[in-house]
Parts: sequence; structure tokens; C-alpha cells
Amino acid sequence: MTSRTTEITDTHRFSAEAYHRMGEAGVFGEQRVELLYGKIVDMSPIKSNHAGTVKRLIRLFSQLLPSSIILGVQDPIQLDDYSEPEPDLSLLSYRSDFYVNAHPVAEDIHLLIEVADSSLEKDRDIKLPLYASHGIPEVWIVNLQDKQIERYRSPSPKGYTDIHIFLPGDEIATDFMKAVEVSAVLDV
Repeated sequence: MTSRTTEITDTHRFSAEAYHRMGEAGVFGEQRVELLYGKIVDMSPIKSNHAGTVKRLIRLFSQLLPSSIILGVQDPIQLDDYSEPEPDLSLLSYRSDFYVNAHPVAEDIHLLIEVADSSLEKDRDIKLPLYASHGIPEVWIVNLQDKQIERYRSPSPKGYTDIHIFLPGDEIATDFMKAVEVSAVLDV
């Protein structure tokens, strides 16, 4: 007897509205999840190196960011009706309501940062194309495995066309903030 496997292709995509209702109903419990392309995706557990790097970035950015930028930390962003990722950091246009009435959308975002150790493949292969397809102007992947920062700019429907790797000893800057030493981010 031969066993066969069949891939299920007719799956239901959840809207952000349905995702919120499920969260409010306690469907996810304490499990960390995010909505990507209509799929509810488990988020990797946050290890101490990841958490420490996020805290280090918060401290650096708190000292460097102009008042026209709001720093979001592991907060949802609403990219469309089927995607609500939660990047580690988001640098957003200032709004007097601090986004209390609605999550930031693509037009509000200047820079997204993903700190990646165990999530590196998902960040590169799933989230990065999502960000590019919605016109997010700049994304950094703080790659803890290879001790580098990957900067992605110039989004297009096929991905980012300007990709640069920054190593310890390099400095990385944005159009609205002074340079940050990669060594200070990675603590090397």
C-alpha cells in the first residue's frame, strides 16, 4: 500500500478585522502571533540576545531621533486588509494621537527594523517582500547570526533594489537621523 500526501491549497485567508476579533475572544491565549498575507503565523520566542538588541536600539534611537519621528516597539502595522506584521521597531511620522485611533499604515512608516536570530529566514523570505510590495522605504535586518545589519531601500514590486550590508566598524544612517555605529547596535 502506497501512502500519498496532498497539499491543501484551498485555505481561508483571515482579514485583519477577523484576526482582531479572534484576539479579543482569546483564541490565541498567550501565544505570540502576527497576520501575514491572511495567515496567522507564530512568532519566534524572544531570546535574551534579541531582547537586549531591541533595548539597545531603543536607547540609541531615543538619543538620536528628531521630534518628528515616533518610535514604535513591537507594535502592529496595518499594511492591507490581510497583513498586520509586528516589526521589532518602526520609525513613524509624528501624529498627535500617537496612533491611538488606528495602527500605522505604509505611508506613516519611514523605517522598519527586524532583529533576527531564529527568525532570519522568515524576515528575509516572507516579511521583506511584504514590506517592499507595500512601498516601505527602508528596512533594516539586524542579523544577529552573522553580526551585520542588512539595509534594504528602494522598494519595488519584485523586492528591494538597493541592498547594503554593514559590518562592525561601519556606520549606518538614515535621511532623518545621524549615523549609528554598527558595533554599538550589535555590542561587538
